[in-house]
Amino acid sequence: MEILYCGSPIYSRKLLEAIAEKHTIVCVVSNPDKVSDRTRKPKPTPVAEFALEKNIPLFRPENLKDTAFLDVLANNKIDVGIVFAFGKILPAEFFTKPKYGCLNLHGSLLPDLRGASPFQTAILKGYKKSGWTLQKVAKGLDEGDILAQVEFDIYENETTEELIERVLPLGIELVLKVLDNLEFYWNNAKKQQDEQATYCYKINPEMAWINWKESSLKIHNFIRALNPNPIAKTNLKKDNKIISNIKIYRSNYHLPEFFRKIQDNNKEPGYIEVIKQNKKNHLFVKTFDDWLEILEIQYPNKKKLNSHDFINGNFVQTGDMFL
Repeated sequence: MEILYCGSPIYSRKLLEAIAEKHTIVCVVSNPDKVSDRTRKPKPTPVAEFALEKNIPLFRPENLKDTAFLDVLANNKIDVGIVFAFGKILPAEFFTKPKYGCLNLHGSLLPDLRGASPFQTAILKGYKKSGWTLQKVAKGLDEGDILAQVEFDIYENETTEELIERVLPLGIELVLKVLDNLEFYWNNAKKQQDEQATYCYKINPEMAWINWKESSLKIHNFIRALNPNPIAKTNLKKDNKIISNIKIYRSNYHLPEFFRKIQDNNKEPGYIEVIKQNKKNHLFVKTFDDWLEILEIQYPNKKKLNSHDFINGNFVQTGDMFL
């Protein structure tokens, strides 16, 4: 098949690579190059890098109504467009010019969690299951008819990054299966039940602050949902000083038995307790309803550490407070 592909991040590249082994990629659309934090030089997205490596026509338009790009849509035979993790609203030309329009791989069981952050939101909400949906691209946000779905489990300690990496092969398999028999799936697509729709929204760095007055389970889900981006954060009150932007990458909701025997639930939320057990330091924080163990943490302008090394570095001690 002749395919137009739209996407940007590394996991979108993995889908593109799999499709390119079996089909012809007519052109690739990705986001414009972004300045690297390390080199301060513009760097192409992983999807754009693949197109450059394989000499596939590549477009990185600031505006998707760019005339030159629309000419490619008009002048080339394209059977279908595939969209995965592109992050921009597609103009009508994208789903009217190709023979079968455009298909979008979405990380939820639509119509649940339409929007920009389905994986993060599923973890935030404590979902035990979610899935992939391959749908027709429509004018409304994730409202297109459903061609196929596959369900997967969400493990209780998985971060967003770990979840996507684990279930990505299921999404790739779903897309390849549909492409192998596209006319059948296209003609048998099912309309979504709009009245059952729920929505999720882009999670920005401003939304990453932990509220220690929430329950331990809610905070645990918050921490893993925001890993790898934008990373949950808190302030630290130590020796009457406030240290901002402490990043927390990983936590443990199931407290070890040695701590259960000595815990004091009369502390206020954010109170820090440091316990040494079998020569290893452990970091616990009081929440609204219980305690939460912190496993990976980062002091501003320092590298990420496990809690044992963080405590050994004198970054925190019993009686300090997360705010």
